[in-house]
Order: sequence, then C-alpha cells, then structure tokens
Amino acid sequence: MRRALAAAIVAALQLTGCSAAGSPWSGPFTPPQGLSRASSWVSGPVATGGIYDIMVRDFRNYSGSPVRVLSVRLVSPHGPGIQVLGARAYPYSRLTLNGTASIDEGDLAKGCPEVFVQHPVTDVVVPPRSNTTWYIVIALVFHIPGRFYHFGVVRVDYLTGGKRGWQYDWLTNARLHTVPKGAIPHLYQPEVCKHA
Repeated sequence: MRRALAAAIVAALQLTGCSAAGSPWSGPFTPPQGLSRASSWVSGPVATGGIYDIMVRDFRNYSGSPVRVLSVRLVSPHGPGIQVLGARAYPYSRLTLNGTASIDEGDLAKGCPEVFVQHPVTDVVVPPRSNTTWYIVIALVFHIPGRFYHFGVVRVDYLTGGKRGWQYDWLTNARLHTVPKGAIPHLYQPEVCKHA
C-alpha cells in the first residue's frame, strides 16, 4: 500500500543541545540539558515535479503549559529549486493502518483521504509534558535536477500561556539528490489507498 523512499534509513540521534534563554533553539519543544530526541537518517534520489512530504520530528512539549502550534516553516534548505507547498498535519489516530515514514510521496489527503485526514497546523495542541498526537510534514516539490539538499531546520511559531513565541526545530535528517522525473523507473510513487 505504501512504499518507503528508496533510500538507506539508519536510526540515529540528533542532539538539539542546550540553548540559553532567548536563543532561537530555546522553547517548549527543546529538551532539557542532557536529553536527546531520536531521529532517522535518510539518503537517496528524489524525482523532480513530484510532491514529497518531509516529516517534522514529533513535538514533545517539555513545558508545564499547553502549546498551540501556529505555523511550521522551512528554514533550510532553501532556494529556487524548491517550491514549498506548506505544512500539513494529520492525526496519528487515523494512521494506524499506514503508519508514517520519514518521507512520504504525493498529495496524501488526495491520494488516501480515509487515512490522511488533513488539518491546518493550528489544530495542533500539545499538552504539558506530553508528546504530540499529530504527524506533521512539510510538503514540497523539487524543480531542478542535479541538486543536493540536506534537510534541515524549521521555524515553529506557537502560542502558550497567552503569549506568542517561536523556536527552531529539526526536520528528518534527509540528504537527497534530485533526478529528472522518469529517470529512475518507479522512483516516485505517490501514496494511494487500495480499496478492497
């Protein structure tokens, strides 16, 4: 029903590090000093012209107040070869059959609306000292073949305790190179639900 990106996926750890107050890396989703967050490492080709959904690492709210996400924006990589379609959120409760991947392919809500029920990221509220119940991706299209991209960083704007704030956070650690669409047979296979 689904295919993973044709790439090597190796479990790894990404350290966010300890940030001083006021640092763009400091916020409710920043682990306390000494803690790290698991991530994955993905490498491989991607086809130009197709929609790719790059996973934003699951938010954990380390603060004592609920946090509402206001926006998630790609910081790096950037450039004329990437068209960002925006951040999209899907409840994990509907993904029990498909699961999730570090990188999905296609317009998920269009190809599989029974499973990928798309919501605006403003619907994402993370309770105090809890993990998110949402699968959040940055949907984008690559336009120029022969480019190499290392993902990356996102900016997360949020509301907590009646105050707005923002911080940087990590995307899936993906190192991708673009090839013309059709250059590698069956490389790009957008998500489509199969019906009985």
